[in-house]
Amino acid sequence: AGAGLSWRWIMSVGALFAVVMFFGLLSIPRSPRWLALRAAQEGQHPTLVQSRSQAFADEARASLQFFRKGVSSAEVDTELQSLLQDARNSVGTAPAKWSDAFNFPKPLVIGCGLVTLQQVTGQPSVLYFAPNIFKDAGFNNTAALASFGVGFVKLIATLVTVWRIDKYGRRPLLILGIAVMLASLVAVGFAFLYRECSQPNVDIRDCKQEDVSLPTGWAIVSVIALALYTAGYQVGFGPISWLMISEVFPLSVRGAALSIAAVVNFSMNVVVTAVQPTLLSAITPSGVFFTYAILCVVSLAFVATVVPETKGKTLEEIETLLTGRRVSSKIGV
Repeated sequence: AGAGLSWRWIMSVGALFAVVMFFGLLSIPRSPRWLALRAAQEGQHPTLVQSRSQAFADEARASLQFFRKGVSSAEVDTELQSLLQDARNSVGTAPAKWSDAFNFPKPLVIGCGLVTLQQVTGQPSVLYFAPNIFKDAGFNNTAALASFGVGFVKLIATLVTVWRIDKYGRRPLLILGIAVMLASLVAVGFAFLYRECSQPNVDIRDCKQEDVSLPTGWAIVSVIALALYTAGYQVGFGPISWLMISEVFPLSVRGAALSIAAVVNFSMNVVVTAVQPTLLSAITPSGVFFTYAILCVVSLAFVATVVPETKGKTLEEIETLLTGRRVSSKIGV
């Protein structure tokens, strides 16, 4: 009976957070951009429904005031007029096709590059196979508990990143997170070179899973390193990749480009997860971790040379930076 109830408690906790999120979302106003677009669309109709257009415009103003706390009413009105003018210019234009995203190669390389490197640096493998990794490290009886600890570290690191990202910027946190991942993967790779089989005269490659362990010192190193790896991921790639792909794509193709980036992300997730068992057999766990470490070096080079800093910039400023096309609106909400 106790075992039958345990999974229900787990699901109930998740449902509780969903309820909290639901009521939290009720306090957030609708996007000023979307409201301005609706005002422009309603403005195309006969005079009878002009009041609906004005209602959307008024709600857009209130939304801007919510997101731009501390800004004067005159500045809000100026920005609202820019939004409304852009919305009026876009009314009647055809929706962007997915292929239109390829007209903007630089943002597409940045977005798809980030979500690809997010996956190929080992994150799916570390999280999905964490219990097996801990068993390899000799924590057979407490592997699930150790995985829970890694998940808790992930939560704390994510909260810290969300709290401080607008102070430190995207690029510095990405570089810091990837550097921590790199150091952690190297440490785990070296630790797993010292795996040993508790059965005498049995090669490690032929040893049963439950008989594989690490010397105590290296076991502790591997657990700490995996926790730091998770923290590094959540400081950098975890939240910032998704944030940046919502910022770097031009407004005219944002929906199509985001769809492409999402497909790339989840496709790479499936590939990395699927090949993990084969890689473990072919190049040993140490080889897998060292491979991910090399890809972290590639990621550092990519962020340093390709990814721009978008902190404090509006969506229009980012679009101008990446495409060279000047956009009139000033709002990035």
